[in-house]
Amino acid sequence: LASRSEQEMDPLGEVPAELQAHGGSLVLPEQEYPRWEVHKFGGASLADAKLYKTCGNLLIEAARANGYAPSIPTLAVVSASYGTTDELINVIRTAERGDLNGANNLLGKVIEKVLGIARDLKVSEDKLKLFQDNLEKDRVDLSAVLCAVKVMKSVPDTAMELMTGMGEVWSAQTMCAYLQMQGFPAEWMDTRKTLYVADGGSHGLGDKGASNMFVKPLMHKTAEAMRMWWLDLSVAKGWVTLQPSSPEESQVQFVGDPKQIEPMVIVTGFIASTTKGVPTTLKRSGSDYTATIVANLCNASRITMWKNVDGIYTADPRKVPDAFPIKTLLYEEAMELAYFGASVLHPSAMAPCIEAEIPVHVRNVFNPLHPGTVIQGSVHDGKSSQDEETIVDNKNLRRSQMLGQGSFGSRMPRKSLSAGEEMMLDEIDKDKLPVKGVTCVENVSLVNLEDAA
Repeated sequence: LASRSEQEMDPLGEVPAELQAHGGSLVLPEQEYPRWEVHKFGGASLADAKLYKTCGNLLIEAARANGYAPSIPTLAVVSASYGTTDELINVIRTAERGDLNGANNLLGKVIEKVLGIARDLKVSEDKLKLFQDNLEKDRVDLSAVLCAVKVMKSVPDTAMELMTGMGEVWSAQTMCAYLQMQGFPAEWMDTRKTLYVADGGSHGLGDKGASNMFVKPLMHKTAEAMRMWWLDLSVAKGWVTLQPSSPEESQVQFVGDPKQIEPMVIVTGFIASTTKGVPTTLKRSGSDYTATIVANLCNASRITMWKNVDGIYTADPRKVPDAFPIKTLLYEEAMELAYFGASVLHPSAMAPCIEAEIPVHVRNVFNPLHPGTVIQGSVHDGKSSQDEETIVDNKNLRRSQMLGQGSFGSRMPRKSLSAGEEMMLDEIDKDKLPVKGVTCVENVSLVNLEDAA
C-alpha cells in the first residue's frame, strides 16, 4: 500500500515499480487493473455467525463483480461484533471496583462468545485451533492488565483503549477465517502495527458519535507501515523474492503470475498506535475513520459503508414514518448531518475522502440490492446533490452554526440573523431557490437549497 502523494512523503526513496498498482499501491499499472475498493462493516452487521456469513458473502460477491479475475482488490474494515466493546468496558470497570475474579469471569464469557461465532461458522479445526490459541494469549495479557487495574483502583486511558480494542482484533480474525473457508484468499491486518496517530496524550474512548475524535492520523508513517506490511506478507507467502541488487538495496521479483496474487485484506477498525508504539484508538465510532484513512492511502475507487438502513434518510425512520433515503449528498452535507447527530457516519471520517475525492456509498447489509446513498462532490464544485425536488412542510427554519464554508449554512440566503432568531420558510424565494431536500435529526432540520448564494 502506498500513499497518493508518495514523492512528497517517502524519505526512503521511490516505491519499487513492481509494488506499484491499483492507484500506486499493489502490483500492476493502474490503467491495466482495477483500483482498490474499501468496505466497512459495523458491529450491528456482525452480531452473530449468520451475519458474519452474510457480510463475508457480500465481500466475495463485490470482489468478483464485473467479471474481474480473480477479483477486484478489496479491503474490508470490520468493527467488533455487536456489544463486544461495551462488554469489554464492563470487564475493566469490574476490575476497577476490586472484583478481579468477576472481571476475569466476564472476560472469559466475552472470549467464549467470540469463539462461539467461529465455531458456528464451521471454521476448520486447524484454523479454529489457531484462533483459540490467539485468544488464550490475549486472555493472559488482558488478565495482567486487569490485575494492575485492581491494584491501582483506576483505569488509565491506555489500559481502557488496549482492552476495548481487542474486539476488532478478534472480529478481523473471524471474518478472515470465514473467507478462507470459502476458498477465498484473505489476510487480516492489525492496525495497531500499521495505523499511527500523533502523540499528545490520550482522551480516552470518547463518546459514541462525538463530533471531535481528538485524533490526528499520521498519514506519512501509516502509508509506510502499510506498504511494508504488504511487502512482508508477499515475501512470507512466496509471492515475491528479494534479490540483492546492491549492498544497500534489494530488488523485488515476482514468483508466478502477479495477477493471481489477489488476497482480500481484512482490516481492524477503531484501533491504532502512537509513534511510541502505545496502543490507542480512533475513539468510539472510529471504524468509519479507519476505512476512509485506508481508502485515501490506497487511492480507492470507492468506499461502501454497510449499515442496517437503506442509506441516509431525510429523518429518523423510527420517528418519522414518511422518511425516505436520500439518493445523493455532498461531502459537506453529510458532515453536517453527522455533526448534528445523525448516526450513519462520523463527521471526522469524511476528511480523507474529501482530500482524495473518493465517493462514499452508504448501503444496507440486509437489503444489498438497494442503491442507498452516494456521498460525493463538494459545494465548491457548484453541483447540486439532489436530483428531484422534495416537498417541504416545515414551517420554521432555524439557522445553526455549521461546520465550515461551503456548508448548508453558507448556502442559505444572505440574511443577518441574531442569536436565536428564526427565519420563516415563507421568506425564501422558492422560485429562485428551490428546496431540494430537508433532513431532520434530533431538534435540527437542515434544508438543502439548490444554487443558493
